[in-house]
This record gives sequence, C-alpha cells and structure tokens, in this order.
Amino acid sequence: MAQDDTAALVITKRCNACHELSDASLGPPWQAIAARHAARKDLMLDVLASKIVHGGGGNWGNVPMVPNQRVSYEEAGRMTM
Repeated sequence: MAQDDTAALVITKRCNACHELSDASLGPPWQAIAARHAARKDLMLDVLASKIVHGGGGNWGNVPMVPNQRVSYEEAGRMTM
C-alpha cells in the first residue's frame, strides 16, 4: 500500500484523533511506535493490528488504547506495515 493510501486510511478511520506522526498526543506518535518495534517488526505486525482492532493498555502509560470499531483487521494490518 502506498504511503498516501495509508495516510488517508488513518484519517478516514479517525486514528489521527489520538495519534500524530511525530508528536505525542493522547496516544504515542506513529514514529515512536515504529521505532519501539523496529527490531522485531515481523513479529509485531499482528500484535499491533490486533491492538488497533481490540484495544489494549499498559504499554505507553496510563491511557489505554480503546478498540477502534471502524477498522477491520485487514485495514489494521495495512496500517502497521
């Protein structure tokens, strides 16, 4: 998927309500997430996609990630690449 398509998907699915590209917001920035998981990217793609769809917490402080019901598992997988 092209970077422009992924950016449009992030906006359409309202991920940008909590996540910015490089600045901290309600959630961690996309760049920080990518940097944290770069060494084991292949293992983390499914974990991160599942967290987008189902939510989770405890990895970036006290604010949990809420499930995003607007995102399918396939779309979440495309966002994590």
